[in-house]
Amino acid sequence: MNKNDPAFLDNQKRYRQAMDTLPIPELIKVETIQERERHPMKKAKSLALSAATAAVCLLAVTTAYAADLGGIRTTITSWFNGEKTEIEATPNGSGGYTFKTQDGEVIGGGGGVTFDENGNEVWLPADDVYEHGFAEQIVEENGRTYLIIQDCKEDLTDLLGL
Repeated sequence: MNKNDPAFLDNQKRYRQAMDTLPIPELIKVETIQERERHPMKKAKSLALSAATAAVCLLAVTTAYAADLGGIRTTITSWFNGEKTEIEATPNGSGGYTFKTQDGEVIGGGGGVTFDENGNEVWLPADDVYEHGFAEQIVEENGRTYLIIQDCKEDLTDLLGL
């Protein structure tokens, strides 16, 4: 439609007639709106709200990590030194894990890969690495040598001829 088209001019005339009958309740001052937007308290409130939101998010993430919600941390229930214990597996950045007891004592670390059905390398999960690398332990106590497998502790000193 063209601005010089008689139908366009007729429609424009009808819109003006329809809108002229609508009353404007009060005049809007542009300066008032601009002054409100520049008000310093508005910026301070916005900054305070942003800071409070960031603090709540940080607290929620910290709480979720501490409670291990959603499996954020990797913990393994396994045998260590003849006792069933919780082991925490921390990724070491190279595809492997560092294993620690709940007391913070480092047990060891390691990693490994397996292959999927397409022949692609896939990193082993922490529980597989732990079970294959730390399932058996040889411990020396009081001049005796013990083999510890899960909940069994066997004295090997006489068998080894030590």
